[in-house]
Amino acid sequence: MNPKVSIFTIPKPFSGPINVIQRNAIQSWLLLKPKCEIILFGEEDGIAETAKEFNVRHIPDIKKNEFGTPFLDSVFNSAKEQANNNLLVYVNSDIILTDDFMRAVQQARKSFSSFLMVSQRWNLDIKEAIQFDEINWKDKLKERLSKEGIGPVGTDCFVFPRRFQHGLLSFVVGRDGWDNWFLYRARSLGVPLIDGTQLIKAIHQNHDYFHYPEGIKRGKELQKNLELLGSPFYAFSPKDADWILTEQGLKKQKTFLAFRYCYRFLGSLPAFYPYFSLWLKVLSSPAWLLAIIVRVLQKTFFKK
Repeated sequence: MNPKVSIFTIPKPFSGPINVIQRNAIQSWLLLKPKCEIILFGEEDGIAETAKEFNVRHIPDIKKNEFGTPFLDSVFNSAKEQANNNLLVYVNSDIILTDDFMRAVQQARKSFSSFLMVSQRWNLDIKEAIQFDEINWKDKLKERLSKEGIGPVGTDCFVFPRRFQHGLLSFVVGRDGWDNWFLYRARSLGVPLIDGTQLIKAIHQNHDYFHYPEGIKRGKELQKNLELLGSPFYAFSPKDADWILTEQGLKKQKTFLAFRYCYRFLGSLPAFYPYFSLWLKVLSSPAWLLAIIVRVLQKTFFKK
């Protein structure tokens, strides 16, 4: 049985190039099978009108900080309470999804009762409205992606059942840190973390960052997110997933065989066992390493 899904997002104002980009994304979600519930959060310009045009849900009331940026915990809690389906998907409002996404969701849901599946994105320049009424629009888009796409990068798509206790802190949307913490949260709870990037082609439509006061991702809001993250030990990525979704199905991540994963495993220990943090800091200290090197040199070249 195919799972029923509720997709929620926090759009930017529907103006300029981002208007075309977000409309492309929403229309791609509307074409997913089986049909998904779509919820647009916020009260930025054009959200209410777009929700009405596409006959999707609109929830305007969300908590914001002093700069008017939405708090993610408010949105996620509202989605859990108000969505009509038990499988929830948070995706950025500039991401195009196709049929491979629903296949991935079905596979994850069939394998686990609780999980967090994430996908990285593929960046692609799309300036024009996609002609979704053309039969081969997906083929044309994927061919273009294979030639011009850049990725995978970032983490832009998050799938989880309503029962998942996300426990999000007061991170704000659109600034770094929250997604890393979110992945750590799943692992810390023992919930399967699935990297669906190999199967899901989440297409990110490139755009500028006019909606940031300083033009790029920096400033007080980013600093606050990083403070909530707390430590680099909590900065998990899809590479820290314990499961990988491939064309052949789910595979357990064999982290113990690769140096990178062994190093990451040691580095993540303080996230699960805080008492490891002190000795790891000592072991990773340049001063400690320098002392060892000096000692070896003394014993080798300066024997009495």
